[in-house]
Amino acid sequence: MRVSANKIPGREGLECWESCPYPILLRLRLTTAGLFAEVWDSNDGTPRGTAAGQDDESGRGLLLVGLCADEWGHYRSQTGGKVVFGRWILPSSWHRPAVRVPLASA
Repeated sequence: MRVSANKIPGREGLECWESCPYPILLRLRLTTAGLFAEVWDSNDGTPRGTAAGQDDESGRGLLLVGLCADEWGHYRSQTGGKVVFGRWILPSSWHRPAVRVPLASA
C-alpha cells in the first residue's frame, strides 16, 4: 500500500493511507492526573452520540468513552478538526516517574 501525500493540518511528517478517507490520530498520555486518551479527526462538527445498528462501523465511540471513562469531553483543535478525550483516574500506586528512552542514532 502506498502512502498518500495528503498531510493532516498541523501534523507535519504524518501522512495517512490513501484508503483512509477520514484520518484520525490517537494520543495516549499517562500523567499524575490519570490516563488520557485523545482522538483527533478533521470533522469540525460537535460530537453527538448516535444509535448504531448491529452492523454499523461507526456510532459507538461516545457511548464507549462515556461508559468507561471517569470524565470525558471534546474541544476544537487549533489546527482544525476536533479532539474527543477521556480521562481515567488511576490508583496512586501506578504513579511513577517518567522514563525517557534515548532514540537510537541513525
